[in-house]
Amino acid sequence: DPYAIFRIQSATTERISRLDQVYTMRLAKPWQVSQLQPSAVVIGSSRTASIRPSGQWARGRGYNLSMPGLSLYEMTRLVEHAHHQSGLARLAIGLEQASFVADWSGGGLGYADDRLRGESVDGFSYSIQKLRDTRDALLSLSAFSHSVRALDSSHHVAHLFHPDGSWENRSPVWLGEPGYVFVGQSLLQRSGSQDNLQRNLEALAELLDWCHRQGIETRLFVNPEHVFLLDLELRIESGSHWLAFHQGLVGANARVAAANQAAPFPLFGFNHLGGIVDEPLAAGVGSLDDWLRDRSEEHTSE
Repeated sequence: DPYAIFRIQSATTERISRLDQVYTMRLAKPWQVSQLQPSAVVIGSSRTASIRPSGQWARGRGYNLSMPGLSLYEMTRLVEHAHHQSGLARLAIGLEQASFVADWSGGGLGYADDRLRGESVDGFSYSIQKLRDTRDALLSLSAFSHSVRALDSSHHVAHLFHPDGSWENRSPVWLGEPGYVFVGQSLLQRSGSQDNLQRNLEALAELLDWCHRQGIETRLFVNPEHVFLLDLELRIESGSHWLAFHQGLVGANARVAAANQAAPFPLFGFNHLGGIVDEPLAAGVGSLDDWLRDRSEEHTSE
């Protein structure tokens, strides 16, 4: 079980970092949540992945549920799943404009609805999915191959994974200018859909309404942005999406709070017009100007 899908309680960073788990998160993380039963969860795309859910906020039971390319649909289902396991007390949601111009529905590679407990999944479907996942994770030839490979402690992967669900990029391929070129290409492919933006804002509003009704102490934050990406959006004539995204976040948060006769959830924006990052794009690992690695954990702690 090299991905610690069924033994996360005893897993260590060193052991679970021997294989790149980025491509199996949608299989592993739901089962890890079932074991850990966290009371505090951080969730978002890969840009939220490095936040360590610890300290007084997590009260010893924190977990980072962030996954690459997480859609609003997946986010909602994952939060429901975590709450079904133990009853969430605290939730931090990382957001970025790129996620809101993408298709809101469906899931990424390896996603399965029946793996996530909630009102829409009955016990029988959940049990059958667990049998399928047990077979794929422990009994398949690919799983055996991965397990053997994980025996090699010197095997290096592009990411560092922690048992609390957080993970960090260690490859220079995705840092500095090359990283932002990749992000820019993805933005070009996703841009131009106002319908996607509105549907994702509606999906977020539904999630926030659910959090109010469940009594979950929720925090929202918008990840830091680099001026390179904002400039790219303006050049491809989607700058209005950038403004609509921020205005939509504030509006949805306030609207849902009013409907629940509550105060809006705290919303921290680290990419507003006065806080756009304009440092040079540095390519070195660990560089102080390396903004693709993000400093969200430092900002939120402050």
